[in-house]
Amino acid sequence: MNWPAEMKPEGSLKICPACGKAFVCLYKAGCWCTKYTLSPEKLLWISEKYPDCLCEDCLSMLALPKSIK
Repeated sequence: MNWPAEMKPEGSLKICPACGKAFVCLYKAGCWCTKYTLSPEKLLWISEKYPDCLCEDCLSMLALPKSIK
């Protein structure tokens, strides 16, 4: 994807292996994925099934539900 210079993300452009959607991984800068909680079993399942990071839409569907306070 060719980003305009003023919009160029600081992370890595990736393609979600689950849905094919393009997204930006900002791991070094504090990626959005760190806000999701996954069980150890789900994390293992994802790592065995997919070769790379999932987009936020796909990851959010697999994450543990947020507790309501």
